[in-house]
Amino acid sequence: MKCTDLHGLFEALPEVLTTGEVCTVIRASESHLLRLIAQGRLPCFCIGAHYTCSPVDKHQLVIDPEPASIVREIFTRFLNGTTTAEIAKELNRREIPTPQLYKQTAAKSQKGKKVMWTHYAVLAILQCLKYTGAMTNHMVENPYIRAKNYRRLPKSEWIITEDAHEAIVTKREFDQAQEMIRKVRPAQKKPSGIPNVFYCAHCGRKLSRTHGLETYFSCRSPYVHDGMEQCRAVRWKRGDLEAVLIALFEKQVSAFLEQQSILRQRIREEQPEQFRKETTQLHKELERLSSDKVVQYARYRDKKLSREDFLELKQQMNKREQEIEQQLKEIQQRQEEQSVLQAAAQSGEQLADQLNSADREQIKQIMYRLIDRVTVFSDEEIEVSWKFSDAIQEVEKRQGVA
Repeated sequence: MKCTDLHGLFEALPEVLTTGEVCTVIRASESHLLRLIAQGRLPCFCIGAHYTCSPVDKHQLVIDPEPASIVREIFTRFLNGTTTAEIAKELNRREIPTPQLYKQTAAKSQKGKKVMWTHYAVLAILQCLKYTGAMTNHMVENPYIRAKNYRRLPKSEWIITEDAHEAIVTKREFDQAQEMIRKVRPAQKKPSGIPNVFYCAHCGRKLSRTHGLETYFSCRSPYVHDGMEQCRAVRWKRGDLEAVLIALFEKQVSAFLEQQSILRQRIREEQPEQFRKETTQLHKELERLSSDKVVQYARYRDKKLSREDFLELKQQMNKREQEIEQQLKEIQQRQEEQSVLQAAAQSGEQLADQLNSADREQIKQIMYRLIDRVTVFSDEEIEVSWKFSDAIQEVEKRQGVA
């Protein structure tokens, strides 16, 4: 049974069992899972990219030869002095699938996706204890039921079972690799307030952020891919980039607020009372036409009106009814447009109020909230997609400006 099947099973349990019975089933499942973990036997739905289930025992891992050979190569090259960045670049050149991409391709979900090994992907393999034959469990946990984010546990709380499956590298090779990995004191991450909305125009990947005396945004593709020289020009200092963005933001806001005056004028021209008055008049005319049809039919029945004249009058009244129905539809459409314009006007007033009372840092925060994407072509050219650009275009379209 797949993990998704188990999830669906537990979702359906309350419909067929009492609360006490559901608790009993869950406790039994947890006990079974813990027994498997203690024995070093992996649950059938938690399989890595370099191992697969044994055809004899679904809870026993066996080596998947093709990706496992890449793990051995990574350890060998690293122990021989090759840096993780150089290893990543070589694997990208040969278009070797990353572990995640290998799993997805095996599931026929990501065929054709471009390979992207990075320094961090190579480092993750070098630091993975599983390749020594040890089974590692209880590395993360949910802080509460159905939590979307996991909490990573310290290594002292992991459940490690040695010799649980066949090793890809020896324990000695693994320990040597750990000694060679440069130990860097983890930096205390401070929230920068800057969402990563910056993308390289040439490879389409998000820009990396580097910290020091200055913060820089740059594309890392040239360091792990051959033939990506255009990406080297994609490098901006945070201060310079924000200065350009703020200037563009001011122009965008100016255009947006200009449209607000058009909105307010349009709203003043068409008040809800006007719509109700027009609609009432048209409905009254429809009622008169309906009564006229009855009167004319009575005249025709009493031989006071010829058949030709009756049909002609009926045709005229039918035509007028169709015209009225069309007018009612147009009024309804105008009412819907009015609602959209009022919502846009209200959003514009809120934005104007926020900007008027904001200092420079607050203006930058508002700007980043309204940026959808920044595409960087070089250290001199960027393209910004704003979240309120569509609103301006919609207003222009409705007003006939565009």
